[in-house]
Amino acid sequence: MTNSKLSLAIALVIGTLGSAKTFAVDYGFSVFADAAESDNAFLDDENKLSELQSEYGAAASLSDSSLFYLYDIDYRFSKFSYGEDSQPERGITEGAASLRLGKESGLFSVSANHSQSRTLIDRGEADTIDNSDERSILDVNPMLLFKVGSVDSINITGIYTKTRFDIQKQRNSDRTGGLATWAHALSPVSNMGVSVSAFEVEYTEIPDYVYDQQNAYFNYDASLRKLNYSLSLGYNLTKQNGEEYKAPSYDINFTYNATGQAFGAAFISRITDTSNGDNNRGAIMEEAEAVVDASALGADQFKLTAGDIFYRNTSLCGRCSLSLQVSREEEEYLSLTEESNTSNRGIATFAYSFKANTSLEYSYQRTKIEFVEDDLRDSIDSLSRVQLQQGFRFGLNLSAYYAARDRQSGTEGQGFTENLVGLRAEYIIR
Repeated sequence: MTNSKLSLAIALVIGTLGSAKTFAVDYGFSVFADAAESDNAFLDDENKLSELQSEYGAAASLSDSSLFYLYDIDYRFSKFSYGEDSQPERGITEGAASLRLGKESGLFSVSANHSQSRTLIDRGEADTIDNSDERSILDVNPMLLFKVGSVDSINITGIYTKTRFDIQKQRNSDRTGGLATWAHALSPVSNMGVSVSAFEVEYTEIPDYVYDQQNAYFNYDASLRKLNYSLSLGYNLTKQNGEEYKAPSYDINFTYNATGQAFGAAFISRITDTSNGDNNRGAIMEEAEAVVDASALGADQFKLTAGDIFYRNTSLCGRCSLSLQVSREEEEYLSLTEESNTSNRGIATFAYSFKANTSLEYSYQRTKIEFVEDDLRDSIDSLSRVQLQQGFRFGLNLSAYYAARDRQSGTEGQGFTENLVGLRAEYIIR
């Protein structure tokens, strides 16, 4: 059984057990189906062909916590099929799960985190299911926590990360090492500290591709009534075959929540590799939609610099909501310099509710990708979508939509336009 099927099976089985009233858990389950008619199945303006494209699947979630454990599971499985075989039939699972055993403030605990996300095989090609892979990342972290007085603590954490790809097996990797953190409580709502880590990364399918990485950070965070922010400032150093690759690093997060409004920003810069990439950031971000991650086909390290800013307003009028997001991502490769690229993305969504269960939504997104050494792979993709949705009290949601897609490519003949008209149904069992 593949990782994707296993992940969904676990979520469904535990969710079924959770339906018994004796389990004090929060869980959900839904099924959905989508059918759309495309006027350009092969994404070729010189050879347009209509095609019925369908998606169906299920989503399951489950969470519970106590003094001695915590778990949170949320996965979604989609099956895609194409009437004229423009792309192969494919099933894709995305989601995340976390587990902690032991008291959070106890001497010893173990945590495990899993995420699975769709990634692009080649960022220079169109964003399609055929150009997609699935990346699974499993982290297991045993931790020792030592209290030093009333406001200081020291954490010693083991690091084991297993990264696997469904198609690009050559990007599979394991990393093992450790992390030490000193934390100091400045007040009931703010903390500061220092962390250092060291680990070895081994590409399991490429003989002798191994490197070591060391990181050091100064950390600060604060949680106020409406405002939460954190920052980590430090340095990354990797060593491979006697050569060093180093760069400053940061991880800054900011969120502000008020009545009817939310604003947030996230900025990161760090050395990573073509296996771990952005660490499935899109699968675990709750407020903003991350750019679909993509990296070179081979083994390499690169400097990843990314930023997201989002704004959401549900108080424009009694029936309106507005969501805005801008993102930028840069990949600067150490050896495979031809893969170095910059991606910029903007998303705007406006929704209007006619009544409690009926809404009309319009969204527009634009993505521009530029490669440093090869402008023939550059592209600009835009997508406009309008959707009318009707919800029913017994858990059924129906929607009709129209989408227009346009791609401009640096290579002549690779651009296209596509129009889709579709219907979607979702039944929320709980």
